[in-house]
Amino acid sequence: MAMEKRLVIRDCHARAITAATFVPWRREYVTAAEDGQMRYWEFDSGKLVQTVNEHSGWVTDIICWLEYKAMFTASNDGTIIVWSSTGTVHQRIELNHPVYCLAWQHRRSQLIAGMSGSIRAYDLKEGSLTGAPYLERKAQVIKSHIDIVKCLLCVDARVYSGGYDQRLVVHEAAPGERELVATNIVKSAHDAGINCITYARDTENTWIITGAFDHVVKIWSPECKLIHRITDQLYSVITGLCYVPRNKTIWVSSSSELILIIEPKSGENVSEFVSTYRELARDKDRQTLMALKYIVEANEVVATTKRRQLVIWKHEQTAATITLPSKKPFECLAYTSKSPILIFSGGTDGYLIKWEQQQLNNFAYSQEVFSLSDTRVSGRSDVLDEEETDSSTESEGEDGSGSTVERQRKRKQSCQSVTKQTTGVTMLRSVYVESQDDLVVGCEDGTIYIWGYDEEAKRALQEMSISEVDQTLLKKYGSLLPSTSDLLADEPHGTKEDSVTNRVAGFVCKHVLQHHSSSVTGLVVVEPNGHKCGGGSDSKHVRWAEGKIYLLSGGWDRNVCLWDIQTGKLVDKVRYQQKTPDKDGDLASDGVITDMAYSPERNEFAYSSTDRLVYIRKFAETGSEMKMAAVLQGHEGDVTQVEWNDLRQCWVTGSEDGTIRLWVNLSINPCWCTCGSRFLDFRLLMVCLAWLSLQLGVLSLLCALTNGMVVL
Repeated sequence: MAMEKRLVIRDCHARAITAATFVPWRREYVTAAEDGQMRYWEFDSGKLVQTVNEHSGWVTDIICWLEYKAMFTASNDGTIIVWSSTGTVHQRIELNHPVYCLAWQHRRSQLIAGMSGSIRAYDLKEGSLTGAPYLERKAQVIKSHIDIVKCLLCVDARVYSGGYDQRLVVHEAAPGERELVATNIVKSAHDAGINCITYARDTENTWIITGAFDHVVKIWSPECKLIHRITDQLYSVITGLCYVPRNKTIWVSSSSELILIIEPKSGENVSEFVSTYRELARDKDRQTLMALKYIVEANEVVATTKRRQLVIWKHEQTAATITLPSKKPFECLAYTSKSPILIFSGGTDGYLIKWEQQQLNNFAYSQEVFSLSDTRVSGRSDVLDEEETDSSTESEGEDGSGSTVERQRKRKQSCQSVTKQTTGVTMLRSVYVESQDDLVVGCEDGTIYIWGYDEEAKRALQEMSISEVDQTLLKKYGSLLPSTSDLLADEPHGTKEDSVTNRVAGFVCKHVLQHHSSSVTGLVVVEPNGHKCGGGSDSKHVRWAEGKIYLLSGGWDRNVCLWDIQTGKLVDKVRYQQKTPDKDGDLASDGVITDMAYSPERNEFAYSSTDRLVYIRKFAETGSEMKMAAVLQGHEGDVTQVEWNDLRQCWVTGSEDGTIRLWVNLSINPCWCTCGSRFLDFRLLMVCLAWLSLQLGVLSLLCALTNGMVVL
């Protein structure tokens, strides 16, 4: 849900553009210039439709009255013109004084005009609503300013005005009356003249936003109480303001090539997190932006430039709303399902980045970096070889003390090898386990890391009495306490929900798992009974419940290992019931394992391979009992992705052959459908089968939990 540049109309006028708006009943944009000329532009293509010359001076403002399809223009030649729906002049009001701005008061059907030292309110003539909208030539004059009134705003029954006298004035009318009265005057709202004004509104708040020549943007309450004062990255006169309700942000232009994007509730600059700003920063053809206006009817933002251009951004439902910047490429992602959101990203440099959504700001994310090389301080390596598992009982029987020393020696050596080689290791897969607040990361060197809370901090808090509890620690670690704890007795409702923000405090590496000899490319968290586990872009949505939590891992060494997440121990690996003397007898596939997924309803896990097959096995706590349930064959290239669609109860696979295959009722019809569209709706495919090709290999694949769509 972001704003993307849709159209640029170049060389709109011979002189500088002074006003612009959208005429919804004609589906055309209209611009005006310093020479008084007005031009209409076709909405879709931006082609010139009409040129009119009715003003002899600068056209200072253009507004539309949608209910009656009328347009009003003002000029410094001292005239206000009412335009009919066909674009002809319907009424001309001569004032003999420049008019600097206009606004329409919907509740009282009044046209408000900003003059020098005053504002004027024009009523409609009686009966004009049934015909053309004639205005009374006699207007009410409210002298609430001592200089030019540069901007006007009508919100509900109030009229706000800002001028070069630095004043921000609120005008209201008594109930049942039409005469406006200045009810609140902020004499020094800015340190210089106010140049523009707009408002923002959500379900709970309404804000008035002003910009001035003092390079400052201020956010006010409806009663003109100052809430935020914003100066960040504002180095010139504020020339334009607009509120974009689709993503709840304020856009600011200040005679610069870039816009400033502000979140109104917190008043923070969130430009670097918004994709629109980053795309504009990369645009080599960008120009100095002047005025801004949000078009409600078209969901578009219109901007004029210093080089007489009209730039139009349109709201795109499928575009990215937030962008998290990083200097390194991402290889894996994991996230939490609770709000505020935590996102974990891993790359090729051996650093794990934790992004935390700020509590009062849905756009800004704080960043914390963890290094895999720090595992030598807080992590440990828990290795359990196949031979050690098979012979542990015999070794202990012969020489219990000797076997223990040997195991400790092996673990010490493995710990040392981990700490020496973690710098620069690529992280390939990650998954977040909500129940344990653990993050599992699989790396290129075959190592799996489990990150989580500092256990010592958790125990220290749980053993504290009420008198010893520091409120800061309670807020920080309160999510770790059971719901019946006496420490939470006085906590207000909602603390448990908000505790996600602080739950990664003391985040350390708890376990280092080593058994794979090559890259780990598949991770699945499993527990037999049924709650949803946190997910990631590469690791799949699976289920877990009370009791033990298992981790299935697979990789280039063609092994599928079963781990106990809570202890960090290797439980077993996929093996056949009867051992074979062949060294590769217990390998899970003939090719490299590329991805893994789990079906909680069928208690099955699937893993894709470079041998063009997908293997499906029953999950069990013993490797020899993980029997093969089915082998999916049909792709003509390496199978790179596999996913279980929980809503439609089918397997989805993607391959380098450029196809997506949906697998249902495996015993009757293995390959049900192949589709290569970007968004795939299973509800439609149930009626009409589609056979399309992507032309390119499938690198990533996810299934939407709400509607069953496949996202590539």
